[in-house]
Amino acid sequence: MVPSQLWLVSTRSLPHGPPGSSRRAVPEVSRYEQDVWQPSSLDDLMAARDPRLTTVVLVHGNDTDDDQARSKGLGVYPSLVERADQPFRLIIWSWPADYVRGSMRQDVRVKAERADFDAFYLAQFIDELNGSDPVSLVGYSLGARVTTGALHLLGGGPLAGRSMAAERRAGRPPLRAVLMAAAVDEDWLLPGRRQGHALDVVERMVLLVNPRDRVLRWYRFLSPGRGAAALGSRGFTSLATLGALRQKIEQINVNPMIGGQHGWASYASSPEILEQLKREVMIGTVRRKELLGGQVESRR
Repeated sequence: MVPSQLWLVSTRSLPHGPPGSSRRAVPEVSRYEQDVWQPSSLDDLMAARDPRLTTVVLVHGNDTDDDQARSKGLGVYPSLVERADQPFRLIIWSWPADYVRGSMRQDVRVKAERADFDAFYLAQFIDELNGSDPVSLVGYSLGARVTTGALHLLGGGPLAGRSMAAERRAGRPPLRAVLMAAAVDEDWLLPGRRQGHALDVVERMVLLVNPRDRVLRWYRFLSPGRGAAALGSRGFTSLATLGALRQKIEQINVNPMIGGQHGWASYASSPEILEQLKREVMIGTVRRKELLGGQVESRR
C-alpha cells in the first residue's frame, strides 16, 4: 500500500497586501520524511500526487508562527493515520498569522486582511493541485476565513480586489470542507454575500459549531466588518435561505465535546472530533473512483 504523506506549504514570504500580479505564486515547501522536515519545492509536491491518495489541506488559525503550524500538523497527523482506513496526503498550509503587538482588535483585523489575501494563494494552489484528485479542506478559526475565501474565488467570485482567471480548469471534482470554530461572518456564505460562491464548488461542507465558544463570543466586537456574529458560534441560523445548497451543509454542535474552549488543542485532542474529521475528509476508494472516472481501481 502506498504510504501517507505529510507536507508543509508556506506563504509567509509572499506579499500580503494590495493586489499586484496574479501570476503563479511560488510558496515555500517542505516534506516530512524520516522524522525531519526536508526542503522541497512546489513542483516536487505536484509531481508527488497519487490518485490513490486523498489530499487534505489543513489551514491553521490566528497567533500561529511557522514552528507552531508545523507542530499542530505533526500533532494531528498520527491520529488521522491511525484512524484512516486508507493512505492520504496531509498538507499543512502555513500563512502569516503570527501575533501582532497591540490590542486584540488590532491583531485580529490585521490577520483578517491577511486571510483574504492568502485565500487567493490557496485558491491558486488548489486549482493547480486539483486537476483531478479529490481534495478536502480543514479550516480552523481565522484559517476558516482563508478556506472559505479560497472556495469563493474558485467559484468565480471576487475577493479583496482579486479573482481567478476565467479559464479556470474545467472538470475539477467537487471539494469537501470542514470548518472548525470558523471566524467568518455568519452570513458571508449566503448567495449574493461576501463569499457567496464558496458553496458552489463543494460537494459537502461540515460546520463544527460551538455556541458557547469563549473567544468567538467576542467576534462581533473584533471583526473588521459590521459587528456580525461568527459562523463558528451561530452556524447557519436559517438553512432555508440557502435553497438547494442546504443539502451540502451539515452542522454539528461540538460544545458537549469541548465545552467553551476555542483553542486548537481542544479540537485536535477530542476523539469524537478526530473521528468526525476522518469520516468527512478521507474520501473513500469507491468515491475516488467515481470522481476520477474509474482511473482508481477499487480495493474494497
